Amino acid sequence: MSRKNFLILTVIETLLITVTVILESVFNNKLWHIAGIIILIFIFLHTSYLLIVKKSINLLAGMTEEEAIEIRKDPERLKKHEKIAQAIGIVILLSIFFLIYLIYEILG
Repeated sequence: MSRKNFLILTVIETLLITVTVILESVFNNKLWHIAGIIILIFIFLHTSYLLIVKKSINLLAGMTEEEAIEIRKDPERLKKHEKIAQAIGIVILLSIFFLIYLIYEILG
């Protein structure tokens, strides 16, 4: 996934989160809060998929497309950056369990 497509998707997801937070505060309803958390779960799943499975190292903060191409040419640097991306993806994946627990607490 290119950085442009990822940014467009992130903007759409951010707008959805903002709308659910506003609706939750206006209507004072747990349903909108849970909807926002579910959207966050999908965002985290997608991001962790890109970092762990697709090994999209160009999603790492501050990396330009040119740097990503340069790193892909050097196998040693590529392996290092892929390892970092996978570690970040695993942390994001583990945070999904916290969000699921948060839904459980809201419903309970």
